[in-house]
Amino acid sequence: MSSKISAVRLKTYADYNDQSWGYYHAISPKSYELLLAFEKVLSAIKDDGGAWVFWIGAERGPIEDFGNYEQLHEFGDYDSYDEFKKDWLEWFPRDEYWFKITYISRKGHRLVGINDRCVISTSPEESSSEWGRDYTELLSALIEEAEDIVCKLRDGTYNEWLDKALPYRYRFGVMQRKDYWALDDENRLWDIKELPQEDIAQFIEYAAHPEIDGDKPIGRIVEMTAARYFEICGYCYRAAHFTDAETMTDGQLYCRYADTRDGRLREIEEDSATVFDKWYDTPEKVENYADQSHMWEIAQGHTHTMIHLYLRKDERGYYLLMSGGEYARTREVVQMYNALRRNEIPVYLYRYRDIADKIVGDGEVGIVPEFENGYIYWYGGFYKKGITTFVSFDEENFPDNIAEKVIELTDWKPLDKLELKE
Repeated sequence: MSSKISAVRLKTYADYNDQSWGYYHAISPKSYELLLAFEKVLSAIKDDGGAWVFWIGAERGPIEDFGNYEQLHEFGDYDSYDEFKKDWLEWFPRDEYWFKITYISRKGHRLVGINDRCVISTSPEESSSEWGRDYTELLSALIEEAEDIVCKLRDGTYNEWLDKALPYRYRFGVMQRKDYWALDDENRLWDIKELPQEDIAQFIEYAAHPEIDGDKPIGRIVEMTAARYFEICGYCYRAAHFTDAETMTDGQLYCRYADTRDGRLREIEEDSATVFDKWYDTPEKVENYADQSHMWEIAQGHTHTMIHLYLRKDERGYYLLMSGGEYARTREVVQMYNALRRNEIPVYLYRYRDIADKIVGDGEVGIVPEFENGYIYWYGGFYKKGITTFVSFDEENFPDNIAEKVIELTDWKPLDKLELKE
């Protein structure tokens, strides 16, 4: 446990010095000298292509590290010292904390990260300067920690020591979804957002009989128009209870909720199959490559919150491919898909089996360290595939009164081991 730098100071570095990855800045000459010394100590440890990752523990530290009360009082932030102290203990309720430290050195570029936040980032062009930022306190502490790790590795005690010392709130694991739901009914509501049981049963029935050939639906729509596509989207909006869905026309709903980067679909003659076929077969309808990912986006959002209803055509006619719902907006996608199937629309839903497992409580939930946002693993990087829900092991999701139960129910990933270079 570090005595050289407090948890409050480490968190301050992480929170207030966070830089964009790939953005470089000069640091003071003394800091740069310490950065090179830090790298020299780490060079005794096996690296991953010029990258090292390790953990350090730190005591909460004195209240003075939280701030200067007199100054904050003068600025009007606090009316009393008791109020200041209460804030300190609410922000840092535990006696000790742990931090993930990342160091990368490649082709003259050097980076220090704390809890996956980039704190120091230098390049051959932006390395040290008299006006550079000072990280003497931080780097001095990291050098001391790295030296201690090397000593423990030399006497063969480090990995066993870390396995016993690192709290589970900083580890990765998987928990059965049913166990996750049983911890708190709010967990189920978060997963499926009060999806009615009848909708769940209907989706499970459709998932058991998906009427597909590989990754395509069996049926086809022989004749398609813009109005017909808007009508199909209307089934979705109304089934998922979008605002004003019952009072607006299909076309109005599409214009309200779909992405505008639709190749000017909403501008063509709505009732002509000939016009639609010509429009569909025109490859230049979406000129900007970046906009192509938003074509057929019927509910706008970010990468994993948008909902797509792609229209595809082969020699037999038109069919639909639907995506979304596995990570977020599960309720809406389930209800949309049910409506399409009820209306005999030929549609294939990507990852429908994962969604089926999710809404009945099957499968697993990923547990990630308390300082990480679970949603970042929607984009990949988790050690186990096929998981659609990731939860941070923090006090908000898992307060102390159920933390031991979480530890018991979770299958924990073994910690990565450090080794000395031969």
